[in-house]
Parts: sequence; C-alpha cells; structure tokens
Amino acid sequence: MMDDTKTHILDVAEDLIQRVGLNAMSYKHISDTVGIRKASIHHHFPRKKDMVDALLSRCDSTYGVHYLAIVDDNGSAPEKLRQLADVFADGVTTGKLCLVGMICSDMNTQEPTSCRFLRKPCREPWIFAPQLSNKGEKKPL
Repeated sequence: MMDDTKTHILDVAEDLIQRVGLNAMSYKHISDTVGIRKASIHHHFPRKKDMVDALLSRCDSTYGVHYLAIVDDNGSAPEKLRQLADVFADGVTTGKLCLVGMICSDMNTQEPTSCRFLRKPCREPWIFAPQLSNKGEKKPL
C-alpha cells in the first residue's frame, strides 16, 4: 500500500507541476487531491526537493527510454524528428507541458543538488540530435 500511495503522490505532483509549475504546486494541493494529510506526504518526501528528485528520476526512466526508442527505430530521420516533436506537441494540446521543462523553468529557486540532477535530463534530447542527423546524412530525403 505504501508504494501505491507514494506512486499516487508522484502522479498527482507530476500532473500539478505540468499544469501550474513547480513553485505553484504545494503539498496541500497534493494532499487535497490524493485525500491524505500533508504529514503523510512528508513521510514519503520530507522536502519538496526529495519529491522533485524522485519525479526527475522517474521521468528519466520513462521518457528517456521513450526517446531512445524513437531514435533507435528504423524510421527515417524526419519521421523520428516528427515523433520527438509530437511528444512535446501533445503536452501543449493537453495543457500538460514537459515535466522537466516545467521544473527547469523554476530552476533558479531549486536547491543546487536538484539543479545538478536536472542537467542530465535537460541535455538528453540534444544528445539524440546528432544521432538523428547522422542517420539523415546517410539516408537523405
């Protein structure tokens, strides 16, 4: 049950951050939505930084794998770029923007350890760009 509660807290926090931003999201918002006391959230995530780090780690293991699957697919470079763009376009359509982007927008107010953690996910999509470019050069339109 504890893992379910922790996962539910992270799901709600992710949704709130994607819609309103990290600094606008509070433990009260999460507790009201999940239906638990704020103290229960603090049990799982003593500081907001702990929650942010857990969200970024989870994001890296889900979206990072998704991005790599697109890059490693057999499609053409333009198809892959469209697929990557669609990931971000979907966020605009649903009103839930990229989690890492939303957290990065509040980076100046975050603890240095979270900022170091952010550097990896913020660079990752750009690591894929040369791979796509090289595949495009080998197989032109």
